[in-house]
Formats: sequence, C-alpha cells, structure tokens
Amino acid sequence: MAQTLVPNGSAVNFGFTSTAGDYGLTDAGGVLKGYLLQNAGTGSKSDVESVRVLQGDIVSENFYDRRNTATLTFVISAAGRAAAIASSTVAPWAPGSFVSITACASNPDLVSNNWVVEEGGAEITQDVTKSAEIKLPLRRRVGITAAQSA
Repeated sequence: MAQTLVPNGSAVNFGFTSTAGDYGLTDAGGVLKGYLLQNAGTGSKSDVESVRVLQGDIVSENFYDRRNTATLTFVISAAGRAAAIASSTVAPWAPGSFVSITACASNPDLVSNNWVVEEGGAEITQDVTKSAEIKLPLRRRVGITAAQSA
C-alpha cells in the first residue's frame, strides 16, 4: 500500500518525485527503468593553479577544468525475483560509458545527455539484511559530449 506524504511546516524538497512511473529518474537508454532511486549526490569540482610570491604566500589562483559530479544509488528492482537477480550486473555501466538522464523531477542538476561513468565504475553491494544496491559514480565536462569517432 502506497503511503501518502503529508508535508507540514516549511516547504522542503523531500525524497524523490516520481513522474510517469520512473521512480525518480529517467534515462534515455531505459537501462535504469524500474530501479528505485535511493540516494543522489551532486557537486562540482575543478583543478587549481596557485601562484606564490617569493615568501610563499599565494597571491593568485587560476581555476580550470571545471566539472560536475554525481553519485546515484538504486535498489535493484524488476518485475519478478529472477529478473531482479538478472538485473544485478554492472555490465551496462563500464567506466567511460555515457549515461543520458532525461528527467529528474527532484534534482534538475542531474538532467544531462553527457554524464560519463567514472573510472572506478559502477558497484553493486549486497547484504543479508537489505536489498541489493547499485552505486553509479558519474562525471560531466562541458567539452565531452560523445565518444570519439574513428
């Protein structure tokens, strides 16, 4: 039985809003369809060059290679138990693979066509007291939008 959220007090962005049965997030390839989004973290990073005077004090900083980062955690779900077990694979998310997120009603920073799976790749964790989860580390750079052509 589905629970109804009753918001009281100050307005907050609580949990994940599901649109069209996407469980909080829609990807263009449909690979994440049905997975239950549990956690999403987003951020930004850059490299920095520091310029120092003779005494060692930093007098200038140059920020470059700005990029966005995200980590998504899903409970692996499917129509039946056998299908859920078959979905417990990291195969679709090899390091360097593109992930195109087309909708996320709760976090607009996630909507982008050019997320790339980070070099550590996806990770599945299983425990005797909880459902299997997949963690997907992503990175996005403005200048990288597709795989290189031959």
